[in-house]
Amino acid sequence: SITARSVEVLDAHRLIPTVIELLEIARAECKPVHLNLPTDIANSLSQDSRARHEVIGIRKWEGAQRGLEPVAREGIGRFLASERPIFFVGNGLKLSGLAGPFLETLRKNPIPFIVSCHGKGLVSEDHPFFRGVFGFAANGEAESFLEQYRPDAIFFLGTSLGELSTGGWARALGQPELRLHADWDPGRFNETYSMKYQICADIAEVLQEMID
Repeated sequence: SITARSVEVLDAHRLIPTVIELLEIARAECKPVHLNLPTDIANSLSQDSRARHEVIGIRKWEGAQRGLEPVAREGIGRFLASERPIFFVGNGLKLSGLAGPFLETLRKNPIPFIVSCHGKGLVSEDHPFFRGVFGFAANGEAESFLEQYRPDAIFFLGTSLGELSTGGWARALGQPELRLHADWDPGRFNETYSMKYQICADIAEVLQEMID
C-alpha cells in the first residue's frame, strides 16, 4: 500500500482527533497518509459555529493557550504598526470557518494578503486587498507582488508552511524583518522560517486582537 492509513471523516467532531492520529502514524512509519473529508462535513464547520469551536477550536487542543500572552500582543502591535505588512493565509483559517473575522480584520486594518494554494477560496479574489496565491500551483502573481512590495512584516496565519504552500520554502517569505506565526501547535514554529514571534493560540483570538 502506498499510504500507511486512509480514513474518511463522517463526523465533524472527529476531524481533529483523526488528523492528529494520522500525523502520528505518518511520522512513525515515514509514509504518507490519506484523509477524505466530504464536502458536507467541511461545510458544516463554517455553518455551525458551535461545532467549529469544538472541532477546530484551538482552546481544546493540547499545547494551545487560553488568551494571548503579552509578548503575542506586542508582536501583533508591531505588525500592525509596520510600514509594509502583509498576511500569508493558509488552509487552517479556511477550515476554522474564520472568513468573517478575517474580513473584519481587513476592514479595520487595510493590509494586503496572499493565500496558500490550500487557503484559496477563503475570501473572494475580488477583494481589494487580495494579492494572489502563493506556492507551486500558483500563477506567480503573489511572488511578483512580494518582489515589488518588499514587505517589512509578514504574519503567517493558519498555515504549516509546508513545501507546497511555500513554493519549496521560497526565500521571499523569509525576507521581511518582522515575522510572526500563529498556530495551535508549537511544534510548527521555526520549522522552515525563523520567527520573531511564535503565537500559540486560537486564531480567532488573534484576529479579535487585531479587530479590537
